[in-house]
Amino acid sequence: MDIIIGNSAISLWPFALALLPVALAVQRRRGRGWAALAALTLFWLYMMVMLDKVLFPWPLSNRLAHGLDPLMDWGDRANLNLIPFYINPRAYRSQMLEDAVLNVLMTMPFGFGLPLVARVRPGRMWWAALGLGLGLEGSQLLLSLVAGVLYRVVDVNDVMCNMFGALLGYTALRIVATLYAAVANLAPNTYPTSYLVAIASAHRIAKSEPAESAHDSC
Repeated sequence: MDIIIGNSAISLWPFALALLPVALAVQRRRGRGWAALAALTLFWLYMMVMLDKVLFPWPLSNRLAHGLDPLMDWGDRANLNLIPFYINPRAYRSQMLEDAVLNVLMTMPFGFGLPLVARVRPGRMWWAALGLGLGLEGSQLLLSLVAGVLYRVVDVNDVMCNMFGALLGYTALRIVATLYAAVANLAPNTYPTSYLVAIASAHRIAKSEPAESAHDSC
């Protein structure tokens, strides 16, 4: 998570890591259990790593971006594409497929982990997944405008891949939650973690709406 200024770089990692204990302390004061804090820690680190790969390093000035690909210009649709399902005729199909798969895999942990750290109704995960995709690509475009150079490929197709990956991850969570809830109901004394049981009950496939108190005991 580096910001390039001149010949030096400012890392945002110390700041991001310093905020984690603060967030954990706040959640602990709200009565969250250790399972909830562990989930928050993993989700926080995942988000920081993802943002590091997607948005950084960020060249703050275009005259200092000497390491960028000179073909990254604003007029080339291969670098800035706002048309859904557009296929660049100059790109290798294998590379396009690889990029799409990576974008899907990158956001699957988001869909799996978000309901573990925040109250999200199943019906609203669509909006969360769409917001993630728009947020990532929109941030790349905004940072490019600020820097004065298109330092990342901005593609609306990536938004769809990111959204699909998040929804796929959430589907995986619902499958796991359904199995866990079923086992926990059969042997409640064997699976006493109220946080995991609450999450599983809220997001199991058998229910269309989560319980209002799903995170109250976390």
